[in-house]
Amino acid sequence: MKKLISIALVAVMAAGSVITANAAVVRENNSVQVLDSGVKLENNTLNVFTYNLSKNSLGGVSFYGKNTEKQYAVQYKDCIGKNTVISMPSSESYTRFVSANGGSTGNTYAGYSFANTGGEYVKLRVKLSDVSSYFNSDGSYTDTDGNGATYTLRENGSNLTFFSGGAVNGVAPDENGCVEIYIKAKPGLKTAFSTYLPNYSGIINMYVPMLCFGNIDLKGSTNVNDATLLQRYLAGDAEFDKLQMFYSDINRDGKTNVKDVTDLQQTITK
Repeated sequence: MKKLISIALVAVMAAGSVITANAAVVRENNSVQVLDSGVKLENNTLNVFTYNLSKNSLGGVSFYGKNTEKQYAVQYKDCIGKNTVISMPSSESYTRFVSANGGSTGNTYAGYSFANTGGEYVKLRVKLSDVSSYFNSDGSYTDTDGNGATYTLRENGSNLTFFSGGAVNGVAPDENGCVEIYIKAKPGLKTAFSTYLPNYSGIINMYVPMLCFGNIDLKGSTNVNDATLLQRYLAGDAEFDKLQMFYSDINRDGKTNVKDVTDLQQTITK
């Protein structure tokens, strides 16, 4: 009897080995990597994160209330190693600025609201040149229309800020041309970056199409094509990398299934 049990256990272990060996390994997306499960942020709060900056960094961000004209300003050097949180009254809409010194250099966006920015935010590691033709491979920017200068976008020279909902990310590209930022896990919400260049005429402000939750086909927007691709994946007719797997878990329950298709379709039709 013991011999039969031993044989059965060996058979089960062997079968398990076959399953493990044949299991599909989800490949990395070398352009954008999901680093952790994220943080929960509240509505009506400005949350400032930094990456690869030092106490000598001069960059910052500020918001001006439309009704009160009250300024909410943050310098990135004060946010090193911590998430700085500021309460933003829901009765206000804001004009957003970025600068080289925490002041108000250049109007980058008007009508900003923090009323519905609460929810889950996930940290991504982003190879800048892979997600935007604006950047060189080392994360720098070369002015092709003006003086031809190359800006490193590091430390206290030029500034680079990414915006996603209530998360503001003051960053400098590392030696690999990468940054780490938080984006909101909300289908269709676009991520933008702004940069202030000392010898350039004004603020540069752009969306980054790949950095959009629910953008499963990685083509820049969340639409019916993403829902169709998700259905194909569930039917075994498509393969996803880790970024696509992250984008496809629409309801953030740790599973990718037909419920995500339904939730995505509902989001698209709203």
